[in-house]
Amino acid sequence: MLDRGKVGGTLFVQSVFGLLDGIGGHSEDVQMMRRTADRLFGKAYQWSVLGAGAHQLRIGALAAAMGGHVRVGLEDSLWAGPGELARTSAEQVAKMRLISMASALTRRRRTRRGRCLASRVAIT
Repeated sequence: MLDRGKVGGTLFVQSVFGLLDGIGGHSEDVQMMRRTADRLFGKAYQWSVLGAGAHQLRIGALAAAMGGHVRVGLEDSLWAGPGELARTSAEQVAKMRLISMASALTRRRRTRRGRCLASRVAIT
């Protein structure tokens, strides 16, 4: 559709991981989906992930480390961590925000002037 001019602008691609009979919840699955989106859309897209159930924080952390957006909430998972039930979606968002901020600190980009800037990670 992009190559035929039927769709324009920046696409928003959300990959869902960890559902029964769907895409698995392993790091290799996340990397494969990102590579596929890169191959199909180049730089004309924003990437987001949703990790279902117990996969939510692990998949989210990996995607954040790869520069992606992350969707979390009680509608996708009841967990706030291993063996810990979440009380609210806000609790899950706060935990994912901390994880993504830590990921952003480990990724650096050089500007043309040679300064190091932390990459921006958005929570969606």
